[in-house]
Amino acid sequence: IFDFTALIHLRHPYQMGGAAWIGMLVWSQVSVYIVIYYYDNSTDFKEPSADFLYTAAMCLNVTWSAGILLFLANIDSRYFNTFYTLATAKTNCQRIFTDGKTDESRIMALEDNYFLWRDIEDDLEVFVKEGWEKWKDQSWFDEKVWLARLPKDFRVRCGLEMTSTTNTSFGSDIEDKASRHRVLSGRSLMLPPRSTILNRFVKSIPKIPTTPSSIDSEGSRKWSVTGAFFRGESASSEREGP
Repeated sequence: IFDFTALIHLRHPYQMGGAAWIGMLVWSQVSVYIVIYYYDNSTDFKEPSADFLYTAAMCLNVTWSAGILLFLANIDSRYFNTFYTLATAKTNCQRIFTDGKTDESRIMALEDNYFLWRDIEDDLEVFVKEGWEKWKDQSWFDEKVWLARLPKDFRVRCGLEMTSTTNTSFGSDIEDKASRHRVLSGRSLMLPPRSTILNRFVKSIPKIPTTPSSIDSEGSRKWSVTGAFFRGESASSEREGP
């Protein structure tokens, strides 16, 4: 996908990373000449000619280069390093904590996957223990939400208790459902319970009439299995299903 789109946001450490992004960008241009070379030397079919293809590739490269230079000339120079940085997802996550200026910004490291910040887990534990009580008075801090986000093992180490009345965005008891974890390599990761996601999906599906009488009772609005998902349609737009 990247070779044909060059999506700029993929240079983020959580995606490809800056160095990999620019490397793939350059490779997508160089590979064109490699393909033309093999085309010229491994086939008798010469229409279009290799000379024409080389010329077309060079024109495209010039256009591409001009676009890149124009883009770089119009962005904030402070972000140039994001195009060649070797920072990984783990490094970026830990920098959120180590380079943050406020507690509100530093705690955001805990929103990421546990495996990204486990190397600084001890420092984060001290940070949470020292700040938890004073954060309760801050407008940016929601204790219920953060209790749900923290892995269970880490929460226990910090001495944080969860009550049965503390609910998460999953709409269920936090201890029984929202804090379920998938164990990987002996550690826990916070994941939404599969049953909750499935139940939400099933409930979102409209009920489909299953008997002739219920279908006939709709009058001018009859629904096939497919049409049941389009309840704003009239009978004339009923869709035929297999």
